[in-house]
Amino acid sequence: MRAVSIITHSDQEERIRRRWTRFPEITAGIQLDIIAYEFRDILSPLIEYIERVSEVEYPAALITVVIPEFVPEAVTGHLLHNQTANLLRLRLLEHENIVVIDIPYHIQSRQSRERRQAEPKKEWVTLN
Repeated sequence: MRAVSIITHSDQEERIRRRWTRFPEITAGIQLDIIAYEFRDILSPLIEYIERVSEVEYPAALITVVIPEFVPEAVTGHLLHNQTANLLRLRLLEHENIVVIDIPYHIQSRQSRERRQAEPKKEWVTLN
């Protein structure tokens, strides 16, 4: 298993490595690969990395790419978030041995979290 981060400025690498080491119980045994790239387009180096892993390192294996997908509260937020994830998914579709998995990550404002915590807990009812 690997985690990949694309950085566009050298000070980002130190910050990412510092955060990575803050959670050893989660990151233990996971290889962190940081790719420096000069431009803001992170798709090109990421696609090249995934293709190299797929074609050179593990040519006969099925490669799984896990993409976090932000789920904003407002429907209009979908227009702002996930565009890079959508483009990555589309570009990886042409590869037969690469599987893409989306993991939803719900974005909530502090007010929404507080309002939900204040609401009474809902009970599930089983219909027979």
